[in-house]
Amino acid sequence: MKKRILIINTGGTLSSVNSEQGLSPGLSSREILEELHMVSKNLELETEDFCSLDSANIFPEDWAALALKIGQVYLNYDGIVIIHGTDTLAYTASMLSFMLQNVPLPVVLTGSQLSISHPVADAMENCRCAIHMAASGCAGVFAAFNRKVMLGCRTSKVRSMSFDAFDSANYPNVAEISALGLHIKKELLPEKKGVFRV
Repeated sequence: MKKRILIINTGGTLSSVNSEQGLSPGLSSREILEELHMVSKNLELETEDFCSLDSANIFPEDWAALALKIGQVYLNYDGIVIIHGTDTLAYTASMLSFMLQNVPLPVVLTGSQLSISHPVADAMENCRCAIHMAASGCAGVFAAFNRKVMLGCRTSKVRSMSFDAFDSANYPNVAEISALGLHIKKELLPEKKGVFRV
């Protein structure tokens, strides 16, 4: 039986299109899903549009609504991917780490420096990493970017003009993609104690 992964789209550069005002969120989750079929073989992907915002316009009420949404649907999926703009991705990942206490499945945030519609974008690679981490069965909140997976509460944006935009602050990456595939360092994953609650 295929693992079911929910992809929640919040907007950001990954789902942006060119407009008269420059790049602005515009691709729907269905359009993103069409791009992702090649990286998701053996998985059942479902998508949902949560919002379509530049991540600079994501506020605490959005974090609360996103956490509640995950709390409502988590039993139906094996993992959740959140597509998010890079400006506040680390903040959202950190907040969800504390709001989703003892979350029993992987929740993985990702984004990109270029839109998924751009021919040399990092979007596809970041989504592939996030989707496969979401299918790993390793519970927790994570951020996936540039072939590495970081704990959500340790993720920090450190570069604005590089595909290697995020680092894990004072803690090793919990997973990385290499020629051997996705290697997860399970000894670095947080222990889950107690019942899940938002």
